[in-house]
Amino acid sequence: MHDGEELKRGGVRSHPPAARAQNQAVRRVRMQGRIGGRRVRAGGALATLLLVVASNWVSCTDESTDRTASGLRRWLLERDGSRSAPPTGVLLNVGVQHYEQGRGLSATKALLRGEVAAWVPEHLALSTETTSLPAQVLNRFLPRPQYGPRTVQLAAILLFESSLGQSSEFYQHIKSLPAHTPGNSATWSRSQKTLFNSVTGMQGSDCEAHLPVFVHNLLKSADEHQQQLALELQTPVALWSSWNSSELQVRSQWACAMAISRNFGGSLYPMLDMANHNPRAVWGEDIVSIDFSPSCVPKMLECFPARAGVLSRSKGPLVPPLRCVESVRKSCLTNSDSLDGVGQGFVALRDFEAGEQILDNYGMQSNLKLLFQWGFVDE
Repeated sequence: MHDGEELKRGGVRSHPPAARAQNQAVRRVRMQGRIGGRRVRAGGALATLLLVVASNWVSCTDESTDRTASGLRRWLLERDGSRSAPPTGVLLNVGVQHYEQGRGLSATKALLRGEVAAWVPEHLALSTETTSLPAQVLNRFLPRPQYGPRTVQLAAILLFESSLGQSSEFYQHIKSLPAHTPGNSATWSRSQKTLFNSVTGMQGSDCEAHLPVFVHNLLKSADEHQQQLALELQTPVALWSSWNSSELQVRSQWACAMAISRNFGGSLYPMLDMANHNPRAVWGEDIVSIDFSPSCVPKMLECFPARAGVLSRSKGPLVPPLRCVESVRKSCLTNSDSLDGVGQGFVALRDFEAGEQILDNYGMQSNLKLLFQWGFVDE
């Protein structure tokens, strides 16, 4: 499974204290009978890997001030401009609050089952379609990895936009991202990745190795064709030229870690990536994420009976909710009346009180997968 490709959601996650994370990591690895369908026979080795990664854990609770969080919400609403309702406009019934585990999303008003908690159209997300980095530059200078190509591409875009500083249209969004790099696979050594792959079969993109190559290729071309350097490239190129190899590696790891953990279908969506993981819930119990028009939500709700996780009869025979939702999604994305509804959002599957934290569930992932993609393990 490619990092950040199949699983597309991420945020500032629940990080226990380092010492507790180490103990839990060892315990979880020893208890894990199968990982990715393969029998684990190297529990001690995997426990060692988790110990090393957990020992590099950095607290994320100081990543955002209240001013930054409120500024992000205001910026997103102002950037929308249209003031129209979804699917073409922004809808934010959520705000950012600080919890024991760090930042998270909370309901700004009482939400009823079936109500859209948040919706951000794709033209407000950072992607290949919205970045000021010319597509021909990406195609010419960025390596094409076998695994996770969209992750590497998204990381390159993020590195570029962050180098523009306040002149970037996405400055407020980038400013809200964690300053510290989470301990996911972007920060792992080659030996750690090899060990992880040998046991789980998971293959990463090696994004943090490809990104410096992209920078070096672009800098070399800029030196050779200085007078032809596009205006939008001048500031990043000047900044990158001042970085030594160590700083370039650190910056590349940060951009890759963000792309791996916060990737929604090849894009970075502001606010939505702050929904924390709830390991004690099942998928479809609290909220469900959508990437199709909110106008299709009433039909999707038929996939979920009053009690989450129970099979639905909405399509005749018993249909698991996940398969039912996917059927609704495909129908919605091919319906001409809903084609303007591309974006990302959350729908409440139960009632929420105002101020209640809104938690997501990333699916039935092993601790190793959680560590690989998001840099944390379940408590």
